[in-house]
Amino acid sequence: MAKFDLNQPIKNLDGTAMESQGEPVVFKDMIVNSLLSTGDAELKMEGKKRLELFELAKRIHGSNSQTDLSSGEIELIKGRCSKSATTYGYGVLCELLKI
Repeated sequence: MAKFDLNQPIKNLDGTAMESQGEPVVFKDMIVNSLLSTGDAELKMEGKKRLELFELAKRIHGSNSQTDLSSGEIELIKGRCSKSATTYGYGVLCELLKI
């Protein structure tokens, strides 16, 4: 397990905090949205896998400090975000989640 601060804002290339509706966009928001998104593949996903995604999203969302993530959870997050995040968002996420 490794600890990550997923509450930190995502920074633009110029170092300023990325914003949405006047609020900083933080890594945990991007991750939780990605874990909970539903596409064609998710509709065919078994209940056990869907519950795993839900439970991880719930744990990350509830964290107000450092979040413990296993290497398997990191790979799961990267896989989900690779399909839903922008190229930039995915890149900075991968930089954050290096272990």
